Amino acid sequence: MKLFPLFALAGLCLIPSGMAQQAATPAQIFVEVNRDLNGYKSLEHAYEVKEGEEPFEAKAWFSGGVFRRIKASQKAEGSVLTRDFYYDPEGALRFALASLALETKDAKPARLVEERFDFENGKLVRYLGPDKQPVAKADKNFAEMETALVEMSQDLIERIEGSTAYAGMIGEDAPKAAAGTVFGAGYSDGTFAGTEQGDYLHLDIEQADGGIETFFVIKPDASLEPILKDVAASKGTKLRVHWTEKMQDIPEAGEATRLKICDRVEVLK
Repeated sequence: MKLFPLFALAGLCLIPSGMAQQAATPAQIFVEVNRDLNGYKSLEHAYEVKEGEEPFEAKAWFSGGVFRRIKASQKAEGSVLTRDFYYDPEGALRFALASLALETKDAKPARLVEERFDFENGKLVRYLGPDKQPVAKADKNFAEMETALVEMSQDLIERIEGSTAYAGMIGEDAPKAAAGTVFGAGYSDGTFAGTEQGDYLHLDIEQADGGIETFFVIKPDASLEPILKDVAASKGTKLRVHWTEKMQDIPEAGEATRLKICDRVEVLK
């Protein structure tokens, strides 16, 4: 699954959905979503990208399985780049914000550079640049931003819809797919709570809210050796678990099963 780079403001884009004429304006969708935000279901996670790039965090709000807002943020050399997408009740992209919070060296609040985008019927119809002035449709940046925002929005939606967390929250079983299918990758922070042994080793991590997240260890990585050497003494250790969610072939079960597999761990201070 392709992840459109989170860096470079020229790479921010939104996704269209419905082609019917929408009554509400993009500004009204923005106001409506933020007004009702606390009433939506939400989930968030950190996702890894290519080696050498910073991971990004994404939070999604949805109602009845329809996305209403997705916000993705990524740090880079002291600054924070954010893409914020807003969708109408049918799931069509209507409004987007791209912002870059630039670090200052004089203890003042970070300087914010922001661009705004209005969408109608899947097309970018209005683009306000960082100077808050409209960018002409004939400007090459106009078409580039439309394409980039659409790709980013679609990629985020696919990643979130492919997660077991999303499937569980909307009351659907995780979709069946062929063995080897990868739904996503990321990391989870928590406290080591112990292990369980089944057909494979299970690594249990306690989250901040007290819940337990379990990861399957198909092939122990060297980073796990200090933890597994003395499980009892390791309990309470703060860990970052890097994982891949995929359809894993389980010979003992005679079928492929969707699992979150521990790739490696980091000990956090």
